[in-house]
Amino acid sequence: MSRVRLFDIAANLSDKSYQGVYHKKACHAADVATVISRAQSYGVEKFLLAGGNLKQSRRAFEISKAFADCYSTVGVHPCLASVTSM
Repeated sequence: MSRVRLFDIAANLSDKSYQGVYHKKACHAADVATVISRAQSYGVEKFLLAGGNLKQSRRAFEISKAFADCYSTVGVHPCLASVTSM
C-alpha cells in the first residue's frame, strides 16, 4: 500500500496571523504548533517556511529551530519589498 508523502514548500508560518494578530490587533493565541500538527495529521511530513521580508525570514528560522522537519528560507517577496516591519 502506497502512502502519499507531502512536503509543504511554501509554508508562510512566520506571518503574524499565526501569532493571532490581524490588522495589528490580537485576535487569538499563537497557533503555529496547532497548524503544524493539523498538517501532519493530513500527511505533511516536512515544511519549508518562507518569509516575505527579513523580519518574517528571521521568524521562519526561529520556528524551524523549534519544530522537527521544518526548514526555512531567507527572502523578500516583491509585494513586501518596501515594508520594513511586519
